[in-house]
Amino acid sequence: MLIKLAFFNTIRNARYYKNINNMKKIDLAYCAGLIDGEGSFGIYRLTSNKSLLRFKIIIVLTERDGFVLDRIKKILGGNRNHRNRTKSWKSNWKEQEEWYITKKLDCLRVAKLVYPYLILKKKICKIFINKLIKSLEE
Repeated sequence: MLIKLAFFNTIRNARYYKNINNMKKIDLAYCAGLIDGEGSFGIYRLTSNKSLLRFKIIIVLTERDGFVLDRIKKILGGNRNHRNRTKSWKSNWKEQEEWYITKKLDCLRVAKLVYPYLILKKKICKIFINKLIKSLEE
C-alpha cells in the first residue's frame, strides 16, 4: 500500500512538458499503453463531402475524477469531454470521460510520438500515419 501511495504522489507532482524534446519516454509509453488498451485511431469520411477524411485519436474511460485523462492532456495536449448518460444507454453503463485529438497536424504528432511504444495497435497506427500524411499532401 505504501508503494502505491508513493507512486501516486509522484505522478501527481510530476512536471509535464509540451516541448517534444523534453517529453519523458515513460510518459509517452504510458500514453501509448492507454491508447493500446482503451483508445482508437479513427479515419472517417464526412457525410457532406465523401472525398474529405476526418482523423481522430480518442481514449474513453469510465473514471470518476478524470485524473488519468488529465494527465494524458498535459502530456499530449488535445481535448477533454464528459459523456452524460442518454436514454439509449443500458442501465448498467456508467458515465464516461474522453480525451481526443482531431486536428490533422496534432494527430500526426501524437501518432508519431506514441508509435514506438504501441504493441496491439502498432500496425493500425502505421496505417493511420500513412493515410494522414497522404491527406495532408493533397
